[in-house]
Amino acid sequence: MFKNKKKIGIILITTLVLIILFFLGFKAYGNKEIGLNIEKHKYYVHQGTNFNLPEASVSNKNSDEINVEITIYKDGKEVESIDTSRVGDIYTIYYKGTKGFLSVRKKIKVEIIANENLLKFDLLGISNQWTNGDVILTFVPNENNIKEYCFNGSCTNYKEVKVVENGSYKAYIIDEYNNKSEEKIYNITNIDKISPEIKGVNKIIRNGKVYLAVIATDNTSGVKEYSFDNGKTYNSLSEINVTKNTTLKIKVKDNAGNESEVFTYNYVTTSVENPKENI
Repeated sequence: MFKNKKKIGIILITTLVLIILFFLGFKAYGNKEIGLNIEKHKYYVHQGTNFNLPEASVSNKNSDEINVEITIYKDGKEVESIDTSRVGDIYTIYYKGTKGFLSVRKKIKVEIIANENLLKFDLLGISNQWTNGDVILTFVPNENNIKEYCFNGSCTNYKEVKVVENGSYKAYIIDEYNNKSEEKIYNITNIDKISPEIKGVNKIIRNGKVYLAVIATDNTSGVKEYSFDNGKTYNSLSEINVTKNTTLKIKVKDNAGNESEVFTYNYVTTSVENPKENI
């Protein structure tokens, strides 16, 4: 009698183990066949902000055969949507993927937190100093868990962005819980990549002396310096005193550092300078 009971006990335990193994194997098979994936399983959402339910991806090649249902629970009861108006509320969202008789369920948690420390950022690198190169800006957020840095309509995971021309640019950041910061507008106005242009040279007679004055334009940063020796030396004076026949290799530089093309001017002195050329 005792041997029979022992034998029955062994059979029951073996059967139970086989059932558990079958269940685990069936579940693993279902996971493999359906391939339901969720990027994160816990989200913190600031009070009063919008929260879009994250999408569940399906890695199975026959994804069109898989149906995904989403249900939302709060305090053990099913609700229609997530209300972010009250701090401390916790929601559980279930994703159920079904393919034929197979099904897989995944869940995520969403907790509503206070918005006293809303996601904020600044951009470093904006300057009023002229440059003839690109401007590199760096995002500085008030949190470390930033997923995307968005600038001028493009979002990446890089903190630095390159600005190649002047303009108004929109920027914002998104953290790993899909919270989005306020959108800011930054004006970049210090880029000048266009060289100045020399229009000509005026001859001026002043106090019996002859001066050659350079006429140059730069519509962005403005003309800063002048050179009469092909760019070897520069100074802020736009004119030079001449006393004999000479050939000048004139260049100008703007406030961003761009140089003009060389402008060659041949000056030939006369025995009597024409007073009508005075200006």
